[in-house]
This record gives sequence, C-alpha cells and structure tokens, in this order.
Amino acid sequence: DLAVATQDWPTLERVGAQLTEAATAQSDGRLLALAQRFLGLACVETGRVVEAAELLEAAVPVLELQDQALVGPAGWALGHALSATGDPGGARHAFDAAGRSFNADGRWHEAAHAHLRAAHAAWECGHSADAAMSFEGAAYAAATAGTVDVFAAARRGRSSLLIQQGRVEEGIGQHGVQGGDALAAAVGDQDADQGVGEQRRVAEGGLVPFGRSGRGHRRDPHQPR
Repeated sequence: DLAVATQDWPTLERVGAQLTEAATAQSDGRLLALAQRFLGLACVETGRVVEAAELLEAAVPVLELQDQALVGPAGWALGHALSATGDPGGARHAFDAAGRSFNADGRWHEAAHAHLRAAHAAWECGHSADAAMSFEGAAYAAATAGTVDVFAAARRGRSSLLIQQGRVEEGIGQHGVQGGDALAAAVGDQDADQGVGEQRRVAEGGLVPFGRSGRGHRRDPHQPR
C-alpha cells in the first residue's frame, strides 16, 4: 500500500499486473481480487473509470467473502468509478457496502464519508427512504468520529430531503433545536445556529443546499484507501 500512500499510480498498476499474473498461475481468487483492487484504484485515479468499475465490480464480491477489511476501500473506489460513469444506483450500493465495512472496523471517519456519498447517490436515484437512512448513518458515524463537516452535511442533507418532499417545518425542525443540540453534543464547538438559518433560507427560497449528485470522482480531502 506504499504506492497508494504516495499516490504512485504507475507503480500501483505494475504491482496489480504482477499480482494478476501470480493469481492466474496459482488459481487464487483472493489474490486476483487484491490485484483487481490495485488496478481499479489506479484506473480511478488516472481517469479510466469504465475500466476501474469493471475491475472493482469483480473484486468486491470476492472481498466480501474472503477479506472484509478491504471491502471499505474497494467499495469506496468502486462508488467513485460508477458515479463517474453515470450509474448512481450502482454507486449507492458500492458506497453503502463501503460504509458497512468501515463501520464494522470502527473506521468511523471513513464510514461517515461513505454513508454521505451513498445518501447523495440514493437521492439522485429518487430513493428518498434509502437516502434518509444513509444521511442518518453518516451523521452517526461522523458524530462518533467527531468529524464536524460531515456531521453538519448529513444533518443539512436530511433536512433538505424533507423540505424537498414538502415537509418544510419538519425539515427545519430536523436542523433546529434538536439538530443544534445533537451537533453541539457530538462535536463541541460547532455553531449550529448558522445551520438553522441556512435551512430557513432554503425553505423560503425553495432551494436545496446540496446537489443530489455526488458524481464527481475526485477524491474527498480524507478519501479512504
């Protein structure tokens, strides 16, 4: 994983190709999945998202059975690849799998980002109930990790979803006193009043502060690997 940490994608691709040869010679499915993960990540980072999606879609099911700890990073990369190819439904499932894996490993910071991405992908597909559940998962993971920006984004996203559904007062209330108290309890010094004011402007102007896409494949500042 040194090549990942140093963002040396050519080296990562060479390692992936070597592992592919070894896995084929040994008929080793787990090793092949590891190779596909490396190659897929290299493809994501170099803009070959269709190839990345194919590689990672083959790897993730094997990792789910044989190496759960790698489902998070592989699912995260797959979610970005599928988002970039215009498949928000597939991206939602990939990010959701990543979030569950990160949850299981106690990697709450990464889990929060994955659940937030899953929420936006579900929203883009028109699956409001799934989006709401993922926003809640993101808020919980972010609160556990003390990740202020993701916690606030998840609360605002949930509120905006309610507002879009016509449940304006409920949406404002979601980020009102209760939302402010929850944010303060989770992260300490966040100014929740600013978020409440934003939600009132959203309700009055009929705007949604977060795009429902999440289709950009550039990494988040703290992208899980």
